[in-house]
Amino acid sequence: MSNASLAAQPQRRGRKFLKIALYGSCVAAALLVGAHYTWKMSGSDQWRLVSDREGVRVYERKPSGSTFKQYKASMRMKSTMNRVVAGMMDRDLKSCAEWNPGCVSEQTVQPWDQQDRSFVHFYRVNLPDPMTPREFLLKAQFTPDLQDQSVFIQYTAMPDELPRNDCCYRVTHMNNNWRFTPAGKGEIEVDFMQDMDVGLPYFVYNLLAPGFVHDGLLSLPKIVNQAKYDQENGLFATTPATPTLKTPTTLASPIITTRAPASAFATVASQ
Repeated sequence: MSNASLAAQPQRRGRKFLKIALYGSCVAAALLVGAHYTWKMSGSDQWRLVSDREGVRVYERKPSGSTFKQYKASMRMKSTMNRVVAGMMDRDLKSCAEWNPGCVSEQTVQPWDQQDRSFVHFYRVNLPDPMTPREFLLKAQFTPDLQDQSVFIQYTAMPDELPRNDCCYRVTHMNNNWRFTPAGKGEIEVDFMQDMDVGLPYFVYNLLAPGFVHDGLLSLPKIVNQAKYDQENGLFATTPATPTLKTPTTLASPIITTRAPASAFATVASQ
């Protein structure tokens, strides 16, 4: 065998290896795409119990056509409707930090509208480095039931109602809701449903969300059973109001003062 033939052998082996590697990469990509599509189109849309501990039941369901699962949970707790409603209406920074330990900014964008029974608020949650802070621009809609004295509260993302900031990831999809129903003997029946996409890869979110939902409900009594919430509220009043949506003056600049993990009620991660 000539010296030229010997020298060409490593080149041929190199080209062969590259072809095999390229073929393997294409097969792997095709398998991943196929698995993703199969997962997205799967799902019975039926609720399934995934956790029942410490008085909190957590369920999940997989809607066909979505990669994200939805979650709901229920429990009973010792409290009053006045405390619950006052706690859910409290939107200052201290309250935000109780719900979301990484919260560094809380601002009212649209004040309480007694006629519509709603408000719009904006808050920012810092995450551990190198993850991007998350911004939540949400409308809170309160719907009381005069017959059973229950209250239904829906939180809906309104991502494009205010300009976005370069510093942060604006949450674009959230449709979470709560129902609080008096159950007698000083107890409140709590029902919660979580339907959101906050930038977390779906396979990670679907793995972590049941634990977040459980821990979130378990922390609820401590949050609402504070002395400052022992007050009458005007939820069932009907005084007209015509609020307007205003841009807070501080939204244009980043508000980043601490780095802390987010809570179960702000399930977020890097983009």
